[in-house]
Amino acid sequence: MSHKLGDIRSSRYTKWTIPHGFFPGSVEGRNLSVGYESTKTYLENRHTIVLSMGMDPVKAIFPYQVHGGNVCIIEKQMPSVLPTCDGLVTAIPGVTLGISTADCAPVLFWDGADVVGICHAGWKGTRAGILEHTLETVQSISKTDKKIQACIGPTIRSHHYEVSYDFYNLFVKEDAKSSQFFKEQGFLSFDLPGYVKFRLMQKNCVVFDTLEDTFESSFVSRRQSRHQGLLSNHSFGSLIGIRKTD
Repeated sequence: MSHKLGDIRSSRYTKWTIPHGFFPGSVEGRNLSVGYESTKTYLENRHTIVLSMGMDPVKAIFPYQVHGGNVCIIEKQMPSVLPTCDGLVTAIPGVTLGISTADCAPVLFWDGADVVGICHAGWKGTRAGILEHTLETVQSISKTDKKIQACIGPTIRSHHYEVSYDFYNLFVKEDAKSSQFFKEQGFLSFDLPGYVKFRLMQKNCVVFDTLEDTFESSFVSRRQSRHQGLLSNHSFGSLIGIRKTD
């Protein structure tokens, strides 16, 4: 498959052989935000991206994201109502799971065989356990003894993520070890992907990282937009699925 508009097929980091990738949304024709323009526009964009993966757009599902810790398992019968959650898991060939983000961390999961997952891990969802819940859900339906693998997609990196000391205290009061992900560099910064990796590795997960910074790339960054004095409703897509073999 060709890489268009800066697409990242994370296999260049992970050597995964399943359909997956991160797709920039700064170009209007690739934006996946529900809040942007018309329903028709973002659905068409999703359709195009899923097709580029060689998957069926009819069997692609994006949840209604709420920065929480809930995960939904997608069965053979596709849900008739958009699931309200921040993590999706499936073992059904032909299904594509997707989320949209614009600084929060998109995280893909694979058991190395026939189960995949995806989650939207901002700081709120991460504190709510979305990473662990998605990982545990993949493990619960996986039939392999292999370690679950995860890949962190484009997200805001620490040198662009300024936070307050109240924010710092939320994390440190919960777990003193989280202090290592905060740094004074003219301002107090937070290393979201480092924290994501830390929490997953504590659960014996193999973690890869694209190392992409949304603030400095073609991937959407709300913080970059605010820095430029702009109001952006754009978001980019992260998707993963299992290809049908018949």
